[in-house]
Amino acid sequence: METPPAADNTTATPTAPPQHPRAYEPGVFILCILLSLLGAIIGVHLITTLGISANTSVIGAVIAMMIGRASFAGLRKFRNPHRQNLLQTAISTATFAAANALLAPIAVPYALGQPELVWPMLLGCSIGVAVDVFVLFRAFGSRFMPASAPWPPGVASAETIRAGVLGGRRVFILLGGAVVGIGGSLLSLPMSAAGVALIGNLWALLMFAFGLLIAQYAPALWGINLSELYVAHGFMIGAGVVALLQVVWIIFKSRTASGKRSEAARLDEVAKDETLGYTITDAALGRAISTGYILFVLG
Repeated sequence: METPPAADNTTATPTAPPQHPRAYEPGVFILCILLSLLGAIIGVHLITTLGISANTSVIGAVIAMMIGRASFAGLRKFRNPHRQNLLQTAISTATFAAANALLAPIAVPYALGQPELVWPMLLGCSIGVAVDVFVLFRAFGSRFMPASAPWPPGVASAETIRAGVLGGRRVFILLGGAVVGIGGSLLSLPMSAAGVALIGNLWALLMFAFGLLIAQYAPALWGINLSELYVAHGFMIGAGVVALLQVVWIIFKSRTASGKRSEAARLDEVAKDETLGYTITDAALGRAISTGYILFVLG
């Protein structure tokens, strides 16, 4: 009678999941600083010459992909899409921070005829930017600022990085889109608006179009210039107040019985589709907002 083989009691050692690249890796950190300087220069130049602040995240993604094609000095590791994402985030943040959050506010003292307040304003804006970065970092992925929301610049950057990683047909689509965009811009067509219309939120774009139509025809129909009355600014302030009330409602509702029941129902939906989940809880969101407010007041 044949003896059965001995049972193998050894268990396979589970492989650890790959670690996400860190922003403080020497190579990533140095390139983030260099791209941030480039983004700040672009943002300041555009807002002082054209009065606009462009999104440079796609530029950062393309630069990161080009760096990843090099095979010397360890640059090959930048083929990793997560490292490319870190670089495009750095240049985009620097562009908007330098133009919108630092340069534009210091124009206010000049407009008020008090240039001696420029340096205090710049110091306060710098502190405000640092606090904003902290709050956004802690709030992104929450119910108030879900990662699954339609962020058009983020979608465009992600598709650019994906095209570089996967290659093939996506690269030709990316190049074709660039050619169409450049050609349309040379013909003075609003190509950026067309691109946002393809990936933006339907209701937000409808309301934007509705506002543009009213602003255009209000002077002829009713003899009212909405720009001179700062109506658009009022709507923006109102939207900010509504957003603040939404945050307060989210934080306090999570502590009520009805809020806990709705959270349980939402978790059932997340079990079916994990993309609906939030990485930041309502309690963590509340701590981030509270801490940010304290830091802002201290600043």
